Amino acid sequence: MLWSSLSSQHVAETVLIMTIILLIIQIVCVTLFFALRNLMATMIANTLKTKTLVGFGGRSSREVRVTTTFNNVQSYFKCCGAHNFTDWQGTPWMDTHNDKTLLPAHAVPVLLLKN
Repeated sequence: MLWSSLSSQHVAETVLIMTIILLIIQIVCVTLFFALRNLMATMIANTLKTKTLVGFGGRSSREVRVTTTFNNVQSYFKCCGAHNFTDWQGTPWMDTHNDKTLLPAHAVPVLLLKN
């Protein structure tokens, strides 16, 4: 066997080197995670605003699925929009609904607040 032909010192050195390499990889991964987490959060929020809120309330089968899913997510997390209720301003849904379908204090879709 391969290990039996190596001295115990060589085996110990190999294990030490492999352990150091794994430690360095872990440190790099953790550093990247913390360095990029704000960037990822911003990218996700921007995608929600540009893709999801724009298609909210549409009539196509895809837009209906988006609307249902986004309603469920907002109900579960008790939130509105990607950041807050102001994300709805300027969206097609907001532009096509009159004040009777909006809450006066927040101007968000009423159906988001139904259980």
